[in-house]
Amino acid sequence: MKSIDSSVREVNLKNSSQDEQIDQALVGYYELDIWKLSEYPENNTVTSSSREINFQIFKNKNLKRELKYFFYTRLTKKEITSITAWNYYSPALRDLGKFIENYHQDIPSILDVPHEIFLLQFRSYVSSLRLREAGSSYMARINLYVKIYAFISDLHDNRPEIEKDRWDVRRLGIDFNKTDARYHLDFQKISSPFRKLIKTYFYQRVVVQQSLAWSTALISINALQLFFSYIVRDFPNWANLNDLNRSHIIGFIKFIRETPMGLGSNIGRNVGKPTSENYINRYLNLLEVFIQYIQRHEFEEAPRIHIKKLILPVDKPKKISTRPEDIKYIPDHIWNQVIDNIHHLPDEIIPIILLMEATGFRGCDVLLLKLDCLLDQEDGYWISGAQRKVGVDNHKVPISEEIANVVRAQKEYINETLQENENPEEYLFPILSGKKKGQPLLRTTVSYHINKMAKKLNIMGQSGNIYKFNNHAFRHRYGVTLINNGMSLLHVQKLMAHLSPEMTLKYAKIHDHTIRKEWERVKNQGAVRLDTNGNVIEADIVRQAEENELELEWIRHNLDSIRMDHGFCIKSPKINCSFLSDSIEPPCIKNKCPSFHVDQTFLPYYQQHIEKIETDIKVFTKTGRTRSIEIIQPRLRAYKKIAAALTRSEVILGTPKSNREYTEKERKQVEL
Repeated sequence: MKSIDSSVREVNLKNSSQDEQIDQALVGYYELDIWKLSEYPENNTVTSSSREINFQIFKNKNLKRELKYFFYTRLTKKEITSITAWNYYSPALRDLGKFIENYHQDIPSILDVPHEIFLLQFRSYVSSLRLREAGSSYMARINLYVKIYAFISDLHDNRPEIEKDRWDVRRLGIDFNKTDARYHLDFQKISSPFRKLIKTYFYQRVVVQQSLAWSTALISINALQLFFSYIVRDFPNWANLNDLNRSHIIGFIKFIRETPMGLGSNIGRNVGKPTSENYINRYLNLLEVFIQYIQRHEFEEAPRIHIKKLILPVDKPKKISTRPEDIKYIPDHIWNQVIDNIHHLPDEIIPIILLMEATGFRGCDVLLLKLDCLLDQEDGYWISGAQRKVGVDNHKVPISEEIANVVRAQKEYINETLQENENPEEYLFPILSGKKKGQPLLRTTVSYHINKMAKKLNIMGQSGNIYKFNNHAFRHRYGVTLINNGMSLLHVQKLMAHLSPEMTLKYAKIHDHTIRKEWERVKNQGAVRLDTNGNVIEADIVRQAEENELELEWIRHNLDSIRMDHGFCIKSPKINCSFLSDSIEPPCIKNKCPSFHVDQTFLPYYQQHIEKIETDIKVFTKTGRTRSIEIIQPRLRAYKKIAAALTRSEVILGTPKSNREYTEKERKQVEL
């Protein structure tokens, strides 16, 4: 049986119209075997350069023609820049040429060697080169081959997408996450006897029924590839799964444990690591779903033994649940560093970071916000947008006026920068140039820039290492902040569009863990207070609680809610905070909360931040970043006012207990 690689090439290389199209493109400069950057027709910035793309190493005329056409198309369509082509891909092309010269000298097309065989050999060859920058240089060479292979395959394959062995989700007409660049489902990973079965399974579930999300399909195909690799290795004569029995499943579990994670994948942080219990659990679940489906729908290839007798609950390792303290969320001390250094981020990334923190939307949902997402209602400002994961189209959350101004400025900027037809989907954060103009930014772009900033500025986590950001941690921060400020689980569940209260409870567990950890840290330390002259003195926490008519037990269980970086909050946990939607400027300062107190112990905090903000404004002024200045000026004014009062030995923004009693409305809330 011929592979699609050879059959497609034999059929389509006879397509004279395609040949004519290539011949018409490769003329003049693009016909040369050496493309010098200094002579590149589209190069308007570099007058002289020794860099070149050299095709001479490829001896076969047709193969050389394919490679030239790949570079011509990617460059003229602005899918890659000249920097990428001449700096990144040129040395990779050289090593690809040396590999072909040594191992496949006579091939007239990149498609003549089956993809999985070529890739396996080429990986081994590249590893043997011992490249100086192992990570990026290695991947540059592998990525170049993968991209060339995909390009030539598509060029010569005019069949419907579902008949191909590599599907592009953009051609399937189904919904997918446009902020994720994983566009391809590659069936070449599946051994040929079972490839038709797997393609039929994914066609029915992903395309017809749409009961399997694209992101889940990408994980499923890796699990099924691993399973069929085991079947083909131990049972090479099988053409179906009719004879699959219990012993084969036990053998597969052993095979999983012996195989490093990430088989057949170039990406993923766990590639090559020993298998984890959760990894085994996930892959067995995905296999179980697959067998259950083909049995229920009476596929001819399905096992005769029912799935319940093939995979037993005891086979699946107990899933290790994430402990509350291990859930990745961005704590206040990290967020404060982000805000203090936010001008180091590109202008297009700043509003995305602010919105992720202020709304609790998933990163992809922020990137898919539309220009009309801001709602100005009688009760304040709201952001409205889709929650793709749970299928909610118009989810709303309240935001502060500051965040509303950020959204307005971003909308105005996009309308001034792009024509209406350049942003047909009316995205708030579209790509502004190149082939993908008008499409939403990729989520990896956001995480790349904020992690680049963290590395540059040495933003450290509690471990003492550079803090590693991920976009979803901003959503976790939102949930933790709401719980820490006393909001009920029901309200948090609604704001975060959780389908069940169990999903929201994890934030309450983080809250409880944080309180206990903080109490353990300070329980043996003395409290501080001011004497009659305004000087800081040590004090016993029990005595201080009695003098201030506060319950000691309440203090012990809410220490992190009492002392904050910028002052004290003594609001009872029974009363919900009205200012939770404010994010950049501390809401208790902006809204002059009567439960917020500041004394002289906080003066160094305000002096330090005033100096930092004033320095930032000077930088912004020189670089013309007026939007950044608008964001931080209100905070500067508020901080200066507080610092001035503290310098005069005044305790500000607080009210004595006699004037701090509950209002009638608040008293009813407590009684409830």
